[in-house]
Amino acid sequence: WEPDFKRMRENMEFASGFQWAGQAKMDDERYVVQLTLRLINQKVSTLYAKNPTAVATRRPRLDFQLWDGDIESLMGAIEQSMQLQAAGMELPIEIAALFADYQQGKQKQKIVERVGETLKIVYQYFVDVQRPEFKEQLKQVVRRVITCGVAYARPIFCVDESEDGEGYQKISSVDARSGIVQRMGRIKAIVDKLQEGEVDETSAQMQTLRSLVMSVGASASLQNETLLPQRLEFDFPPATSVIVDERCRSLKDFVAARWIAQEYILPVEEINAIFGTEIKTGSGEGLAKEVNLVGDSTMVSKSGDDSTNDPQARKLVCLYEVFDYGTKTRFFIADGWQEFVSMPAPVTPNIGGFWHHFALTFNDVEVEAGTKASIFPPSDVQTAKSTQKEWNRTREALRDHRNANATKYIIRKGFLTDEDKQKLRNAMPNEVIELEGVPPDQPLEKFIIAMQFAAIDPALYDTEPLQQDLLMGVGMQQANVGPAEPNVTATVGSIAEQSRLNVAASNIDDLDGFLSRLAQAGGEMLLQELDPELAKQIAGPGAVWPSMLESRQDFLNEIFLKIEAASSGRPNKAIDVQNFRDLAPLMLQAGANPVGVVEEASRRLDDNLDLTKFFPLTPPAPSPAMQGGSNGAPKGGGSSSGQGGSSSLTMTPQQGPPSQRPSPPSAAPGAAVSSQPY
Repeated sequence: WEPDFKRMRENMEFASGFQWAGQAKMDDERYVVQLTLRLINQKVSTLYAKNPTAVATRRPRLDFQLWDGDIESLMGAIEQSMQLQAAGMELPIEIAALFADYQQGKQKQKIVERVGETLKIVYQYFVDVQRPEFKEQLKQVVRRVITCGVAYARPIFCVDESEDGEGYQKISSVDARSGIVQRMGRIKAIVDKLQEGEVDETSAQMQTLRSLVMSVGASASLQNETLLPQRLEFDFPPATSVIVDERCRSLKDFVAARWIAQEYILPVEEINAIFGTEIKTGSGEGLAKEVNLVGDSTMVSKSGDDSTNDPQARKLVCLYEVFDYGTKTRFFIADGWQEFVSMPAPVTPNIGGFWHHFALTFNDVEVEAGTKASIFPPSDVQTAKSTQKEWNRTREALRDHRNANATKYIIRKGFLTDEDKQKLRNAMPNEVIELEGVPPDQPLEKFIIAMQFAAIDPALYDTEPLQQDLLMGVGMQQANVGPAEPNVTATVGSIAEQSRLNVAASNIDDLDGFLSRLAQAGGEMLLQELDPELAKQIAGPGAVWPSMLESRQDFLNEIFLKIEAASSGRPNKAIDVQNFRDLAPLMLQAGANPVGVVEEASRRLDDNLDLTKFFPLTPPAPSPAMQGGSNGAPKGGGSSSGQGGSSSLTMTPQQGPPSQRPSPPSAAPGAAVSSQPY
């Protein structure tokens, strides 16, 4: 994929301002108008302007064996049981079994919903504590897709080294691992060099050794450096660091790929400290190759090089983390090193689809074997590059033409002195210029005249066709680039803007799908590996979390996380409020809880009102209009229930929505349901 990676890097430079051939620095004298950077910022603000909301979804299941799910049949059984109890008769076995089946199914559903709610809280917690900040990294992901055509994300379940010896081998491209194990490994490497005489007491590495020893001692006194021994982290590797099997047909879900490798460029000392290896670099066969980040060529170790004494000149090596689909294993190798850095091992925790990397693309194209197209789609920067270059050339040519048309004078050779020429060149406004070389008896216009120029044709440097190319190619219009032309009507502008928003809505859907796959994988990792006590510590004492391996597998099949649709795009508060205003009266007419309606209205209006001060837990006393006569019967002749009269909201078993109807009576002895079925 070298041509594709080269194209991505060129697009990065182009977006930053290197838009002329041979341009060596950003501050160039040639004309550049940054339409590309404005395109990137505009699309990022349109596609990702809000924190995505993860929701736990319960898969549809048939949780009842005897009950058919019809509320009318259940209410009929309740009425029949009440009549039998009033007559002093025992419940038939089939009714008791129906009630037990109903209770077991409902209890199972409540437990699943509680586990799902706990999973959502735990996942959101790890999203909120992510460093660098999750939202900023997601915005950078969108910017990376617009620039390079593809971006990747990867959830990593990390375990503290003190609990899991494999935890320190989980490397991230956004976080240089510097736990106690890694620092102890670096201490050991420097001490070994000191004993072998490769490092003396005056070298810079001795100061690094002292700093590491003090850091490890301070960490040991604190007992624990990290807040949680288990955590979910998110890695967002660069677009050119993920190398895909050439048999892959689509980057999304890596269709037909047999392996994926992620590249890390790390100092060899850190690799040896992380994995406990003894990798050596050099030019000989079987030695790891050194990498120069400045250029594309690979550097070769020089004999007698004392750069190892400089901590800033450490030798860099390409480390590859390879996921092999055929064997379902993961291993590490280094470029040039003929042994495994880390032996193949099963990928843990295992997630659906095997791949731990997730790709986001916007401009997908169909690719088949034998075509010149690449699985790496063209980016928006690539699409706008020709228009941007032509715009720069047009403005540069206009500036050159304008400079060429600056006032110039033509004189006969040999008449004007050097002093006369200097006077004409440096003349001030309204200055009287006396020329010595002009004969006094000859008219001045015979010796010096103003040069005639070709007039500037505005149509020759018109950028309106380029604006149309931007609209057609990358979805921008005149109003997005700058002031609209006088002949552009509001209707034309609205149609163009609506077309742009339709494309943006499709890209927002791609982003939501990408975040949903990321959330689903993270949820699967948490359900498999997270300790129940840690889940309660994060979500609260009311959290429910499976502890046994069998039950965790059951919940994996019942619960999955996904991102709420359009929660990652720019919010439209006015539409949300109006939709709820239309829906709230219907909910109240159907018997919805008024407190819940007010809470939802307060949330949509984004008001920080504390509703607990206005809605006490105890129900209010009945109003006089609802009070009955002296005997406590309600007005209107209805039967009373409870003490001191009844509320008009009291419903019989045949009234009200299912959520407000009375629950079934207790099942017969022997049909009790366990409170912990999992």
